[in-house]
Amino acid sequence: MDVGHKSPETFCNFSSEETSELISEIDKFSSRKGFEFHPFKIGWYNECVQTPFVLPYTYDTLAVLVINAPSMFENCFLPFMAKRQNGSSAAVRDPIDECISEHLQQISKAKFSPFGSCSFSY
Repeated sequence: MDVGHKSPETFCNFSSEETSELISEIDKFSSRKGFEFHPFKIGWYNECVQTPFVLPYTYDTLAVLVINAPSMFENCFLPFMAKRQNGSSAAVRDPIDECISEHLQQISKAKFSPFGSCSFSY
């Protein structure tokens, strides 16, 4: 099934306009850091994968695919590493993973009116 051609009416009880607004707000917060966000319904994903990969959420749950663009290295990762070198003596096991995780945590703490706070599973 080609999920790219579906026309969403709602995501998690958000209208398509509210979903677009939410993704736009997240994008404004993150695009300068080198991330792209693409929304889809969990049900669309679950229809395309085998049983072991099905996610345990309702069909209309909003999911967002996060892609790092080439600019992420310079705009997000290098500043993250510089901050770590200047302020922490702890070793970074997986620096890319920790950088992305920290950025998603910053987004989840941000308030996106009228949506309240966002919650990300990473």
